[in-house]
Amino acid sequence: GALVLAGQWWRLVSAIFIHIGIIHLAFNSYALIFIGPLIEDLLGKERFLLLYILTGAFGFMLSNWYYGPWLTTAGASGAVFGLIGAGIVFSKRWSQWGSMLGQQLIHWAIYGFGYGLVIGANNAAHFGGFVAGVAFAYLLPKRHRDKESAARSFLWGLVYWLCVTATVL
Repeated sequence: GALVLAGQWWRLVSAIFIHIGIIHLAFNSYALIFIGPLIEDLLGKERFLLLYILTGAFGFMLSNWYYGPWLTTAGASGAVFGLIGAGIVFSKRWSQWGSMLGQQLIHWAIYGFGYGLVIGANNAAHFGGFVAGVAFAYLLPKRHRDKESAARSFLWGLVYWLCVTATVL
């Protein structure tokens, strides 16, 4: 947190890809394996990556604000919770997703927050990612795969490569 406040903004992104221990990595990977493909199929790789990066970074920003600059934290949980929050909204907003999937994602959120309390995980990052995912889902217009214009497709491709570049840097 202190280094982010000192101007090292990239730590908000790089922290998404760093985990503290193999169990931490395994839990986040497990959730991402099940939730990620659902959201990516709905949004496409460009919007999915933007959602993943923004929600993860927002989770760390909220965590840094809530805990102050002295907490060291890392992991994909904020981004995973962002996918869950967005998925819940998509299941309610877009008819192609049923209420059953929304209920499953609500259970993921409840279990994730509950488990986070039990093990003392960074629920501020989880909450920040979740809220950012909900907001992103409400702001994002529905993707029309067959009708998307070349200009809009180019713009999303550009956003995708900017996210990739920011992540690599």
